[in-house]
Amino acid sequence: MKTNNKIKVAIILGALLVGLTTLDATEKQGHIKVQSSVEVLSTVVEKGVTVQKLIPATKVLPNTLLFYKNTFTNISDKAADNIKLVNPIPSHTLYQTGSAFGKNSDITFSVNGGKDWGKPETLLVFDKEGNAIPATAKDYTHIRWIYKRSLAPSEQQSVSFQARLL
Repeated sequence: MKTNNKIKVAIILGALLVGLTTLDATEKQGHIKVQSSVEVLSTVVEKGVTVQKLIPATKVLPNTLLFYKNTFTNISDKAADNIKLVNPIPSHTLYQTGSAFGKNSDITFSVNGGKDWGKPETLLVFDKEGNAIPATAKDYTHIRWIYKRSLAPSEQQSVSFQARLL
């Protein structure tokens, strides 16, 4: 492995362990606990059968597909509303178009560090000449999920996306 690739591995894994997801005021009030994980697809043998399985990402090489998952749990004794999760797209990765998922969630993206949000078809960036052009997955900086239901006490949900290490 080249030194450059080792640096990329260290950067992405370091970023993953810091805790990428942020929440709105609901978390600050102590209602929601978030756990983030990053996994890779691996071929393993279980009971003599070869299967593909997601395992924790401990060593990541360029071009590896990463599976990000954020699990959020209501740890209060009251229903939690207005839950918004924001996840930056990690440096040195490329968001995989169409991979963001969240049951009962409105999913939007940002191309400017989380200042503005929109559906992919509405996002614009500027080319070298200053012309507005449609954004693509390489332009995305953040993903936001707005959970559209109340989260009951002890209820748990998750949101996810995929990105490829460059």
